[in-house]
Amino acid sequence: MSAAASFQRAVPQRISHRLGCGFHELSVAEGWGAVEAAVGHLVREVKAESYRRLWTADKRSRVLQVSHALKKLTRSKTAQW
Repeated sequence: MSAAASFQRAVPQRISHRLGCGFHELSVAEGWGAVEAAVGHLVREVKAESYRRLWTADKRSRVLQVSHALKKLTRSKTAQW
């Protein structure tokens, strides 16, 4: 196996490892539709994961803001209920 072929196999494997998914080798000989569907599926998974992380971070940030405001309110000598 040439160095270029080895490099071409290693890059997708590293990417799939970082994404936490299995690596499946696709060939255009299997049909362009299969390759296109697999790439589309991967893109949708990556988008969903990034949205999930953004939503979680935003939710946590909002909870911290409310918690901080409540602490300030309860420490205030002039707190009105």
